[in-house]
Amino acid sequence: MRLRPGDRLRCSNPECRLQVIVTDLGSGKDTEILLRCSCGSSMKKSYERPAVNKTQLTRVASAAAGADNSK
Repeated sequence: MRLRPGDRLRCSNPECRLQVIVTDLGSGKDTEILLRCSCGSSMKKSYERPAVNKTQLTRVASAAAGADNSK
């Protein structure tokens, strides 16, 4: 699992559900690691909804409209 500062991890054990936020990756070279909670269960990234703003949607829509007009 690739981690970046700011990622949120949650314990997969429904009875535990410990949550942590990554603040620093340290100096190790291996950024793909399997993390374990103190209860022994694996830690997984929390789902984060993709952030799309109105400007991005307008750009995509205008690019699609321009492609349709050129046919």
